[in-house]
Amino acid sequence: MSPTFDQVIDQSIGNLPVTFGNRYYVDANGNGGDGSKRDFTLTTLTEAESNALTNNEDQILLSANSTHSLSAGINWTKNRIQVIGLDGGDRLVQQGTKVQL
Repeated sequence: MSPTFDQVIDQSIGNLPVTFGNRYYVDANGNGGDGSKRDFTLTTLTEAESNALTNNEDQILLSANSTHSLSAGINWTKNRIQVIGLDGGDRLVQQGTKVQL
């Protein structure tokens, strides 16, 4: 059984780069919140990029073992935003987190 989003975050939190900005949590099966906490997850990468602030060292954390689909490319106009795909570690092939157009 794949670990939950919360379990993967708990396992990964010590390995994430230190940030002085905000963290936005994205889970395609999320609840459509504002992304500020793991129980208020955004549902798309586009929403997270829109919420992130330029030059603020914000992080966008993508749920593990999932595919984040985009209907169109994102025109990144903001600087110093880290997009981190979390990996549940239970995969045999392919990436744990994917972004596809």
